[in-house]
Amino acid sequence: MRDAVYHLGEGVTFMPADNNGHWPYRFQIVALKQMIVDAYQRPLTTFVEKIAHDYQPALIGTLCLSERSKTKFALIDGQTRAEAMKRKGETEAPCIVYHSLTLEQEAELFAKFQTERRGMTSATRFKAQVIAGYPEAIAIDKIVKEQGFFIEHKSNDPTALRAVAALEYVYRGASARKTKHDDPELLADTLNIIRGAWPKLPDTAKGKAMLRGVGHFLARDLDGKPRTSEVDVDRLVDRLSKVTPSDLAKRAEALRDGRGMAGYSPVYMAEAIEAQYRKR
Repeated sequence: MRDAVYHLGEGVTFMPADNNGHWPYRFQIVALKQMIVDAYQRPLTTFVEKIAHDYQPALIGTLCLSERSKTKFALIDGQTRAEAMKRKGETEAPCIVYHSLTLEQEAELFAKFQTERRGMTSATRFKAQVIAGYPEAIAIDKIVKEQGFFIEHKSNDPTALRAVAALEYVYRGASARKTKHDDPELLADTLNIIRGAWPKLPDTAKGKAMLRGVGHFLARDLDGKPRTSEVDVDRLVDRLSKVTPSDLAKRAEALRDGRGMAGYSPVYMAEAIEAQYRKR
């Protein structure tokens, strides 16, 4: 059987190291000062500052390098982590080191890391945090279960929730960041209202836009002031039940587009909910 030939672009090909397409590599501790960054790498972002600020060696993992010489290694994957390590005073890092790669092969491997590597779902991450004993995750999980839901990424059950980041947002008082005064009642009220308005629980009723929008509406009025105690929950449930979640989403998008805005701010969904709530 002939070795496979990979075409990386016009006029550029390479042969894998063996018939299975494996490139030779080894594991090695490499000095950070011996690592270089080539042209195929993207520029560093401010994310390096976050890694350095919240530095945890166990989360660094293994950097991926290409051996150019005995003292020079090109960073294929891990440029940001390597820079954060330098800023924290580290001098070396655990690495997987490929050897005998061409520049084109390095670039191809870099591209594969960016496009073909699957990240962890937020639901999987959340479950791990519950098992690890994270107080916030445990509290959210408890509220979710008390309201008759559960968190699962691949379930078709109508009570399954996938939008973990939205649940965290509402739990934090409709804030993107952790706060000193979390609002577990806000999350419970949000889930209770969604179930009451749309008991069949279509996906659009449980998605991030609706969770964040209902939470934002309950937490503050259009001027940003707290309003939870002012809302007639029975009236809200009744008014929401007369419109589909999809229609509300379209109204929210129209409000956003009408102002020439982009993104997924919960403000527009909250305004659509406000208008529906005020209807006679």
